[in-house]
Amino acid sequence: MGRGWVLIVVCVCGASACQLLADLHDVSLATEAGVDAASDVSSDVAPEAAPCEMCGGSKCVDFSNDVTNCGFCGHACAGCAGTLCPVETIASFDSAAALAVDDTNVYVGDVSGVHAVVKASKTVSLISPVFWPQDLTTSNGRVYAATPWAIVNMAPDGGDLRDVYARAYDGGTNIFTSVVVAEPTIYWGSQGGIFVASTDGGNERELVSEDAGYLPSCIGVDSTSVYFTEPQRLDVTRAPLDGAPPSQLGSSIAQPTCLAVGAGVVYWGDIFRLYATGTGIDGGTHALVSEDVVYDMTLHADRIYFAVLGSLPNSGAIFTMPIAGGAPTLLAKADSPARLVADDAFVYWLENTSSNPSTLKRVAR
Repeated sequence: MGRGWVLIVVCVCGASACQLLADLHDVSLATEAGVDAASDVSSDVAPEAAPCEMCGGSKCVDFSNDVTNCGFCGHACAGCAGTLCPVETIASFDSAAALAVDDTNVYVGDVSGVHAVVKASKTVSLISPVFWPQDLTTSNGRVYAATPWAIVNMAPDGGDLRDVYARAYDGGTNIFTSVVVAEPTIYWGSQGGIFVASTDGGNERELVSEDAGYLPSCIGVDSTSVYFTEPQRLDVTRAPLDGAPPSQLGSSIAQPTCLAVGAGVVYWGDIFRLYATGTGIDGGTHALVSEDVVYDMTLHADRIYFAVLGSLPNSGAIFTMPIAGGAPTLLAKADSPARLVADDAFVYWLENTSSNPSTLKRVAR
């Protein structure tokens, strides 16, 4: 595993975002468990007094087998072994490309449509035969799918299915690649631009024109802007919601792959590193982790979760780190991890192998 490095940048941004970026530095990607930077380390017990780590006051734990602190403080699971919780294989799909989660189900999009996987029972049902969703998201009890030629809004059981936006295929239609909802608005990317509409399908317009020559591959949104990775331009681009022209937010020497938007910070990956960039003008960029391809990521509660494709077969992994700063920790070993989502209990991901099928897996968060 590689070492993290820091790109020192003078921040001109909001105080809280700059402080967070300042805290996120000098990080190495540890495949062995490290102490969570936010842990409450007590002075009552000297860490060198025993082969254990400090979690919560004076409790000294062994991360390698503690069921309430497996790998890092507060990470609970049954069957902790060697700092890792057991990984469950939930179901298999045909060339799955999309993943989303709500309180009850995990949703998977593959060549046959959108499937719902009940978390409690692990039962799988096809809820919509829409063609090969490229991205999924959930909001307010609804499921939204970006298919090659339509953005579809459906109930979790597949009922009340309707198009937010659709256009006829004419041989040269740009494919819709990603979708995100910030109620009451939905945003989606095509192989060319960014669209915005009401979640019920009204007031559709182009936020970034398809004639502008962008190729959004992953999008996120906050109260001021849409952010998207741009693999052709090797950057992360910001498109203000007020219609102002798009501008570069952060750049890389390699193809960016994914992003997630936090409070005043955009986290994004490329084929070499994981970065954090302030959303303000000249917000500054820090490289958090140096590794192989950071394929996907998600934020949940106070942690970042990201999937890494290894340089060798069967060398992929799922990592986590505190948003407030601290060393990344190995959460699970993986084959070829792709899409990644999290809820209060688990991190879910798709593994796509050359032999097919795609598998849905999960591990305690």
